[in-house]
Amino acid sequence: MVFRHGVPILVALLRYLAIFQFTPVAFNPTLGIFQPSQTRFLLLKLVTIDCLPPKTKKRWELGLKFAFVAVLLLSVVALGLVIIILVCSPDMPPFLGSLLARRVHGIGMISNGLMHIGLIFCQTWAVFGVGVTFCLVAGDIFFGALISMSFHMMSLKCLADSKPAAASEHLVLYNHLRIVTSHMNLSFRSGILPSIFFYLVILNILSSYLTLSLKVFDLGDLLFPFMVGETSLGILGLGTMAGLVNLTSTRFIAKVKSRMAGNTNLTHRKVAKACAPLKIRFGSNFVEISTPLVASNFCLRSTVRLLLMYKF
Repeated sequence: MVFRHGVPILVALLRYLAIFQFTPVAFNPTLGIFQPSQTRFLLLKLVTIDCLPPKTKKRWELGLKFAFVAVLLLSVVALGLVIIILVCSPDMPPFLGSLLARRVHGIGMISNGLMHIGLIFCQTWAVFGVGVTFCLVAGDIFFGALISMSFHMMSLKCLADSKPAAASEHLVLYNHLRIVTSHMNLSFRSGILPSIFFYLVILNILSSYLTLSLKVFDLGDLLFPFMVGETSLGILGLGTMAGLVNLTSTRFIAKVKSRMAGNTNLTHRKVAKACAPLKIRFGSNFVEISTPLVASNFCLRSTVRLLLMYKF
């Protein structure tokens, strides 16, 4: 069956996908902005900005609800699917059960079954243990802090528009956000964020290729278009949120610098000139507002190349 031959390609990647699921706040997603945990706790202690208009806040909360529902669906399906495949086909590569003998009789069959049961429990524990641990790091801390920073940066820009005379106070609040950004980059730029983008891109390419190249349909093949949609949302959502921080901070700095040009206080002018846009870094690069579009374009071109290779 196509499902049995296609799924092993994604089983190993699904393990990693289960690792970096973002922990959603299912019932009240607005708590994801304000719930204190390390970086977010530091963020809320340093700066408290909330001056967005009610309509803007409602649109923001609606976007959060949509994002968290999508993430919740991905989290439940990804973790559950790995366990279901593990239980139904314990000898499927790359599960550890594939290393055991398949055709045994007598006492060997009993011992083989007991070993399969033990491996199922061990691998289930590994999937959920490692997955939950990484969720707490990548989801509760990183993604939550990223949402908080975007929210506060938009509020700070709105505050600068409503109170242009208090530009020096706005710079103090902005420098607080720079401290949090430095903390996030120090914690996540070297390994976590690059791995998240890498696996999202790889999963998107392989899922798109399998969705378009399958000639015999099986019920399990619905996994592939589901993964295409969820990974696309992940690339666009995470990249846009991180790029929004950079874009909003760039506009805020340009506005504050223009207002501080006529300021008689030399210190304030120097502080304004020293301000740089906030950048969410991964490796030696940083996320811009166009980064998710570049990643999506790369996924599309890679999928087309795989399809052309498959055809010829």
